[in-house]
Amino acid sequence: MGAYERPNPHVSRIAGSTRYETAGIMAQWREWPGRTAVLASGELFPDALSGSGLAGAYGGPLLLTTKASCPVSCSTPSRTSARPMLSSSGGLASVSENVASQLRAQGYAVRRVAGANRYATAALIAKRSRT
Repeated sequence: MGAYERPNPHVSRIAGSTRYETAGIMAQWREWPGRTAVLASGELFPDALSGSGLAGAYGGPLLLTTKASCPVSCSTPSRTSARPMLSSSGGLASVSENVASQLRAQGYAVRRVAGANRYATAALIAKRSRT
């Protein structure tokens, strides 16, 4: 193959009818090495961007939720051998206490990673991602 030739990789598209469904499909797509899924707002993209780094550090999927309620796709977070813990990326403006309560009622441990604003939240996530 020449220096400027590109290989022709096979690409598979994984997609749901909404961003929430697509995140749920991705969570079920493979066996994740970590026990923690990260829950982030599907309405506020900065939280999902910083949350994706945290999900990578935890070795788990990123799930999306609306502020008010948890779509069905986020109530079955991932294919793991043990019930995963959910880390919520962002404050109450991103993931409401109602969503956290819904998931706790299903038996999930939920902890929130949130700062005073999106910049402080991103800094906390970056710090947690290094440990």
